[in-house]
Amino acid sequence: MSGNDLFVTSYLGPGLIGPMVGEYDATTGAAINPSFITGLNGATGLAVSGNDLFVLNEGSGLGTGTVGEYNATTGAALNAGFITGLDVPTGLAVVSVVPEPSTWSMIAIGGVALLGIMLRKKQRAA
Repeated sequence: MSGNDLFVTSYLGPGLIGPMVGEYDATTGAAINPSFITGLNGATGLAVSGNDLFVLNEGSGLGTGTVGEYNATTGAALNAGFITGLDVPTGLAVVSVVPEPSTWSMIAIGGVALLGIMLRKKQRAA
């Protein structure tokens, strides 16, 4: 998912065009663009990171699988051969590093303490 867009891989798209990635409304399921990304040889997985959509493409034989990088808004290929030479890739995950709430709390406490020290020094100087 990216925002309210749900991306789905399909071996046969509308009109039996072939493997593709479709874009759908995540709330209603309505098709936004069922042919969002075409020209694949078997899309087997997806992952979104920011505005980048990574698509696993199994290829036409051993060693021909790829991971392509596409714009998640337009579907334009940023780098269709981002990773190449894979043997039937089947899984993909993007890990985002987000600080835990306790880390944010410690940063906030440190900031308040620093402000307090600066205020105290300012009062002593006056």
